[in-house]
Amino acid sequence: MITKPMDVLEQFPVRKTKKQKAAFRGDIQRYIEGQGYQVRIEEGSLGARNILVGDPERAKYLVTAHYDTPASIGIPNFITPCNPVFFFLFQFLIIGGILALTGGLGMLIGALAKNRVLGMAVFYVVYMVTFILMMIGPANRNNANDNTSGVVTVLEILSTLPENLRGQVCFVLFDLEEL
Repeated sequence: MITKPMDVLEQFPVRKTKKQKAAFRGDIQRYIEGQGYQVRIEEGSLGARNILVGDPERAKYLVTAHYDTPASIGIPNFITPCNPVFFFLFQFLIIGGILALTGGLGMLIGALAKNRVLGMAVFYVVYMVTFILMMIGPANRNNANDNTSGVVTVLEILSTLPENLRGQVCFVLFDLEEL
C-alpha cells in the first residue's frame, strides 16, 4: 500500500502489463482519495486507462506524467539536452543511428546475397521490428527516470497542494503514452 509518493519506486517498479497497471491504479486511487481528492479512471482508445484528478476543462493548471513503463530495446534511456539546437541534433543522431544500423545490416545482407531487393527487405523488416520493440517490447526495469520520477512528482505536488488551490489544478497520469 502506498503511503507516500516515493513508495511507487519500491512497490510498483514496473507498470507494463494490464495486471500491473490495474494494481497500480487501485493503490494510487486509494492514496489520492486519502489525500482528500476525487479520482476518475478515464478509459481511452487502445485500452488506455488514465487517472484523472480534478476537472481539465475548468483547471487553470494541468500537471501530468505517464505512469506506464516504457519498453526496453537494450540501450539505456538518454537524457536529452535542453538547448533546442542540441535537442534536435540529438534526436537526429538517435534516428540516424537506428537507420545506419538497420540500413547497414540490409546493405550487408543484400551485398552478400547479391540481391538488392533482399537487402531492402531486410532493412525494412529490421527497422520495423526495432520500431515495434520501442513501443511494445519487454518492460524497462530501470525506469526510475521514465517515468516513475514523473509519477512521484505529480503525487508529491498533489499531496502538498493547499486545499484552497486544489480547484485550480487538474492532475492526469496517462497510460499508453508511447502509443
